[in-house]
Amino acid sequence: MPMDNHSLGSEVINHVVRRWKGSDKEEDRGQVGRHVTIETLPDNVLLEIFDFYRFMVRNLRISTWHWRWLLHVCRRWRYIMFASPHRLELRLRCTPRTPVRETMAVWPTLPIIVDNWPDFRPPVRPPPEGGDNLVAVLEHHDRVSWIRLLGLTSRLLAQMVTVMQEPFLTLKCIQLGVESNDDMAPVLPSAFLGGSAPYLQLFRLEGIPFPTLPKLLSSAGDLTEVRLERIPNTGYISPEAMATCLSTLINLQFLTIEFQSPSSCPNQRSRRSPPLTRAILPALAEFQFRGVSEYLEDFVARIDAPHLRLADITFFNQLIIDVPLLPWFIGRAEKLKPLDQATVIFGNHTVAAILAPQPQGPYNPYAVRQYLMLRVSCKELDWQVSSIAQIYRQFLPIFSGVERLHINDSYPSKPDGQDDMDRMQWLELLHLFPVVETLRISKYLRSFVMPALNDLTGEWAVEVLPALRNLYLMGMQPSVQEVVEPFVAARQLSDHPVTVHYE
Repeated sequence: MPMDNHSLGSEVINHVVRRWKGSDKEEDRGQVGRHVTIETLPDNVLLEIFDFYRFMVRNLRISTWHWRWLLHVCRRWRYIMFASPHRLELRLRCTPRTPVRETMAVWPTLPIIVDNWPDFRPPVRPPPEGGDNLVAVLEHHDRVSWIRLLGLTSRLLAQMVTVMQEPFLTLKCIQLGVESNDDMAPVLPSAFLGGSAPYLQLFRLEGIPFPTLPKLLSSAGDLTEVRLERIPNTGYISPEAMATCLSTLINLQFLTIEFQSPSSCPNQRSRRSPPLTRAILPALAEFQFRGVSEYLEDFVARIDAPHLRLADITFFNQLIIDVPLLPWFIGRAEKLKPLDQATVIFGNHTVAAILAPQPQGPYNPYAVRQYLMLRVSCKELDWQVSSIAQIYRQFLPIFSGVERLHINDSYPSKPDGQDDMDRMQWLELLHLFPVVETLRISKYLRSFVMPALNDLTGEWAVEVLPALRNLYLMGMQPSVQEVVEPFVAARQLSDHPVTVHYE
């Protein structure tokens, strides 16, 4: 049964005071009501309470909160809130189901949020009248402050673009995306958003081509986050143009550049030599990339990110992945040091190497993330081992201090059809970790790795993993020690003993 307005007001005040006191116990509920009533609180105190309540319950993803509930408590509350719309961040949230013209007629002139992504759920597919509602609300370009419209059809996007060629001077965030199976998205024109977005802080496109994007970004000096995901071929932007436009964004903290296919590649004939000086992105903390190695090389040759703490790099399936400049780009990021722990994860479609600092002290889920992830999109296990070894070999001059190595997998069951894999491939990969002291091997991969290690006899026993002291075998019982006995015996004879642990 819903609360009446007076009960709602009391509940809000009690909730705020309990949180302020750090208590939410049952015996504290209603305590405030025994000392004061809503009617006795002065306006300035109520405003402080509203502001604190907003801070506690706001949706950080779209910078809004359910302030309309409080308007129904009483006329006085309504007056106090509408007298401080900026402080209380009062926004009108419009979805494809919002009757826009009726809504605008009854509410004050407040900033508008346009959104089709309900909290913690996938985007809502607009009803038949949804396209008209979205077009109608976007016509209020002087009031729209936040746009998040994902999972759109190309047809609906085309309708919206026609009314988005005016300046949106109060816009702080825009996220537009088409459905993942939609490859017919219209190309955004150079006049998109009037070609200027001076207050924009977050810009995200998903599957939408925008080849003249650099022009818009150069006008958005407040940007802190740029996400370009599933860039189609029709939206290709050269690494030179991308680096040039980003170089003006001194507040940029998060950058994503992800292409749909490997055909989005620099023209070999038009590739230029790296410049003598690099542009500095002083605030960049996280960088994600998906594409071909040639693009990434040309891009990192033109930028520096001294405060980078997270880099997530995915390459398409390439025979040769040549990235000599990438290790130096990562090496200039002081927050990515030391990377002394490596985890190599083999999956059905991707292999990934994650390098990170060894954890210090107890696990802290809120600690700032610091890691380098290198991925290759390929399926066959032998190709995965070869690809990750090819990449990591180029990082040896910079990262040769890995002390802990985990060889893991994400397979639901043991991979089939790999029994004829050349064991030397595993040895070539492990040879790249000369100071590893601890090696952990997953349940499904030990049947591939251990036969390769067992082949090491005599003086070859310490050629691979010479510093190894502890070997952890996952999902294995001590009763089947014959799986590891040849390797352990060879290390014992070479005076480099290894202790085996079973988990």
